This record gives sequence, structure tokens and C-alpha cells, in this order.
Amino acid sequence: MTKKFLFFLFMFYLYGIFNYVSSDIIPLKKPILSKEQTQKKLLIDALRPLPKPIEENKEKKTEKKIIVKKNEKSGIILPKKNL
Repeated sequence: MTKKFLFFLFMFYLYGIFNYVSSDIIPLKKPILSKEQTQKKLLIDALRPLPKPIEENKEKKTEKKIIVKKNEKSGIILPKKNL
């Protein structure tokens, strides 16, 4: 009789320890995340790379050089032939 009583007492003790350990592993409630945090986590899990950060637009000053072609024809100007 005492062996059965000690056995049940030991089982309840192990059951209490198991519940205590499992409560640390399994969270009681899911954490509430904002939309930005959920999107960030979803992007990390995906196989595609993260988007690049957007930088402010800095205008680059480029000067366009105008090239003038000089047509040099020597001497005689001939009219077009009419057919």
C-alpha cells in the first residue's frame, strides 16, 4: 500500500515538473505585432532578397554638350536631278 502511495505521489511530482517546464517552452498567448513587423518577418522568411532602402532623390547636375557638325563642301553646288 505504501509503494502505491509513493508511486502516485512521485507521478504527481513529475507531472508538476513537466507542466512547469512545458510552460516555459510553449507561450501562453501569441504576441501582438504591428503591420510593419509582420511584413518584415514575412520578407525574411521568403527566398527573395529584402528590398533596398529608399534614399532621397538627389538631382545630378549634368550638362549636355551640344555638338555642331560642320558640313564643308568644296566648290560647286549641284542641283538635284529631277526624273
